[in-house]
Amino acid sequence: MKTNKDSNRWQKLFYMLIALAKGNFSYRIKRSRYDDEIEAMSELGNMLSQDLQEIFSYHGFVNPRRTYIYLTKMDFYLDKELRIVNFSKEVPELLQLAPEKLEYTHFREILDSQSLQIWEEITPQFQEKLFKRFSLSLNFKTGKGLSIHSNCFVAALYPENVDLRFSVSTFVPVLLDEASTKLDPALSFILEKEEYRSPKIFHQNSDLRQTHEVRDYILQNLGNDTMNMEHLTKKYFVTASKLKNDFKAVFGTTPAQFLREERLKLAKELVQNTSLPLKNIAYTCGFSSYPHFSYAFKHVYKISPQQLRNSDF
Repeated sequence: MKTNKDSNRWQKLFYMLIALAKGNFSYRIKRSRYDDEIEAMSELGNMLSQDLQEIFSYHGFVNPRRTYIYLTKMDFYLDKELRIVNFSKEVPELLQLAPEKLEYTHFREILDSQSLQIWEEITPQFQEKLFKRFSLSLNFKTGKGLSIHSNCFVAALYPENVDLRFSVSTFVPVLLDEASTKLDPALSFILEKEEYRSPKIFHQNSDLRQTHEVRDYILQNLGNDTMNMEHLTKKYFVTASKLKNDFKAVFGTTPAQFLREERLKLAKELVQNTSLPLKNIAYTCGFSSYPHFSYAFKHVYKISPQQLRNSDF
């Protein structure tokens, strides 16, 4: 006999298949205690989603000038009670929740039970300032009953103010379709320009995969002020020259240049779309000091962070 619970479980499976069809391979269905065909289908859906994510991630970088996967960033800004005060515009779409349902909601409310336990174990120490930042894996609940697994970076904001105390940042892979490039002339121009560049032939798939992993690691640790070539070479057990050459062959830039560019992109987004103090933004984006950040920002964008913020308000 079909029950309301069964209908709800079928609906979750339906939403996952729709997400897969749209190219979003990040969603997962939480396993239940049932032992039936719906549970079997749900597990197959999770396996398919994971396999597609891995296949497209690898295949997208075989021809790096036509990447199939891009990373969408989710940012949450929390108050001292760990309630969501602000968030990036992609969050409601990815979590399939209305913006008003996220505002001033406790961050724990969007986590599944397993992640909730981890979050509540570690955050009291963080709130007591026993450490300034940490990384952990979390499962986010969506409005459709699915979950998104992601590695998150949690940091204390500086200087503290009444409204904002902490940030939670993560990247979610999403498929880039042809229509997206047509809607974004700048992106389309870059792809067309890069088409003429001959990609390096990698003799081992592991080299290509590692280069991809280095890029993902950099994107997930933009706020880490110890991130540099020495850190990367030690982590991946590779020489600086090989890492630099492989990375440039795939992405057209060096790891150091890529890190700097992505930090500045993130900083520009925060300057334009949040009211965070500029010094706070500098430290959040991994810059050692505000003067260093301001100089790098103006060198790239031909305008200082303060001037950009003033022009937006």
